[in-house]
Amino acid sequence: MERYGLTVTAARSTGETVLALRGEIDINTVGRFREAVEAELASTPPLLVLDMAGVTFCDSTGLGNLVRLSRTACAQGSPIVLSEVTAALHRVLDMTGLLTVLTVREAFPGPASGQAVG
Repeated sequence: MERYGLTVTAARSTGETVLALRGEIDINTVGRFREAVEAELASTPPLLVLDMAGVTFCDSTGLGNLVRLSRTACAQGSPIVLSEVTAALHRVLDMTGLLTVLTVREAFPGPASGQAVG
Protein backbone atom coordinates (compact mmCIF):
# COMPACT_ATOMS: atom_id res chain seq x y z
CA MET A 1 0.00 0.00 0.00
CA GLU A 2 1.49 3.36 -1.02
CA ARG A 3 0.67 6.68 0.56
CA TYR A 4 2.86 9.76 0.55
CA GLY A 5 5.84 7.87 -0.83
CA LEU A 6 5.88 4.84 1.48
CA THR A 7 5.07 1.27 0.50
CA VAL A 8 4.76 -1.45 3.15
CA THR A 9 4.56 -5.13 2.23
CA ALA A 10 4.13 -7.92 4.79
CA ALA A 11 5.41 -11.49 4.58
CA ARG A 12 4.51 -13.85 7.42
CA SER A 13 6.04 -17.15 8.48
CA THR A 14 5.97 -19.21 11.66
CA GLY A 15 9.15 -17.67 13.08
CA GLU A 16 8.85 -14.05 12.02
CA THR A 17 6.93 -11.41 10.16
CA VAL A 18 8.83 -9.22 7.72
CA LEU A 19 7.63 -5.77 6.77
CA ALA A 20 9.45 -4.56 3.65
CA LEU A 21 9.54 -0.77 3.66
CA ARG A 22 10.09 1.21 0.45
CA GLY A 23 10.31 4.97 0.28
CA GLU A 24 10.57 7.68 2.92
CA ILE A 25 9.71 7.53 6.60
CA ASP A 26 9.06 11.15 7.48
CA ILE A 27 6.44 13.45 8.92
CA ASN A 28 4.19 12.76 5.90
CA THR A 29 4.44 8.96 6.04
CA VAL A 30 5.08 8.16 9.69
CA GLY A 31 1.37 7.56 10.34
CA ARG A 32 1.25 4.89 7.64
CA PHE A 33 4.48 3.37 9.00
CA ARG A 34 3.15 3.30 12.58
CA GLU A 35 -0.23 1.84 11.50
CA ALA A 36 1.47 -0.96 9.55
CA VAL A 37 3.78 -1.90 12.43
CA GLU A 38 1.01 -1.73 15.03
CA ALA A 39 -1.27 -3.89 12.85
CA GLU A 40 1.40 -6.60 12.70
CA LEU A 41 2.15 -6.32 16.42
CA ALA A 42 -1.55 -6.90 17.14
CA SER A 43 -1.07 -10.52 16.06
CA THR A 44 1.94 -10.87 18.43
CA PRO A 45 4.51 -12.30 16.02
CA PRO A 46 7.50 -13.99 17.68
CA LEU A 47 9.74 -11.52 15.82
CA LEU A 48 8.95 -8.50 13.65
CA VAL A 49 11.64 -7.72 11.08
CA LEU A 50 11.63 -4.34 9.39
CA ASP A 51 13.40 -4.69 6.04
CA MET A 52 14.92 -1.25 5.58
CA ALA A 53 16.64 -1.89 2.22
CA GLY A 54 14.21 0.34 0.35
CA VAL A 55 14.11 3.19 2.84
CA THR A 56 15.51 6.23 1.06
CA PHE A 57 15.08 8.73 3.90
CA CYS A 58 14.16 8.71 7.58
CA ASP A 59 13.68 11.95 9.52
CA SER A 60 13.48 12.53 13.26
CA THR A 61 9.77 11.62 13.41
CA GLY A 62 10.61 8.29 11.78
CA LEU A 63 13.49 7.67 14.16
CA GLY A 64 11.35 8.56 17.18
CA ASN A 65 8.64 6.18 16.05
CA LEU A 66 11.18 3.40 15.49
CA VAL A 67 12.25 3.76 19.13
CA ARG A 68 8.69 3.94 20.51
CA LEU A 69 7.47 1.00 18.44
CA SER A 70 10.52 -1.05 19.38
CA ARG A 71 9.92 -0.45 23.09
CA THR A 72 6.23 -1.31 22.76
CA ALA A 73 7.03 -4.47 20.81
CA CYS A 74 9.62 -5.65 23.35
CA ALA A 75 7.21 -5.04 26.22
CA GLN A 76 4.60 -7.28 24.57
CA GLY A 77 7.11 -10.01 23.68
CA SER A 78 7.40 -9.33 19.94
CA PRO A 79 10.81 -7.74 19.45
CA ILE A 80 11.55 -5.63 16.39
CA VAL A 81 14.74 -6.13 14.41
CA LEU A 82 15.90 -3.84 11.61
CA SER A 83 17.43 -5.66 8.65
CA GLU A 84 19.08 -4.60 5.40
CA VAL A 85 19.84 -1.16 6.86
CA THR A 86 21.45 1.02 4.21
CA ALA A 87 24.83 2.64 4.85
CA ALA A 88 23.22 6.09 5.01
CA LEU A 89 20.61 5.03 7.56
CA HIS A 90 23.24 3.11 9.54
CA ARG A 91 25.27 6.34 9.80
CA VAL A 92 22.22 8.24 11.07
CA LEU A 93 21.48 5.53 13.65
CA ASP A 94 25.12 5.58 14.74
CA MET A 95 25.37 9.39 14.98
CA THR A 96 22.15 9.62 17.01
CA GLY A 97 23.15 6.81 19.38
CA LEU A 98 20.20 4.69 18.28
CA LEU A 99 22.39 1.69 17.41
CA THR A 100 22.55 1.11 21.17
CA VAL A 101 18.76 1.30 21.49
CA LEU A 102 17.50 -0.52 18.38
CA THR A 103 18.35 -4.05 17.31
CA VAL A 104 19.99 -4.13 13.89
CA ARG A 105 20.60 -7.40 12.08
CA GLU A 106 24.00 -6.80 10.55
CA ALA A 107 24.49 -7.75 6.93
CA PHE A 108 27.54 -9.76 6.08
CA PRO A 109 28.73 -8.59 2.68
CA GLY A 110 30.34 -11.09 0.37
CA PRO A 111 33.71 -10.60 -1.23
CA ALA A 112 34.31 -7.43 -3.20
CA SER A 113 33.75 -7.73 -6.91
CA GLY A 114 36.77 -9.08 -8.68
CA GLN A 115 38.06 -10.73 -5.53
CA ALA A 116 38.77 -14.44 -5.75
CA VAL A 117 36.86 -16.78 -3.49
CA GLY A 118 38.24 -20.06 -2.29
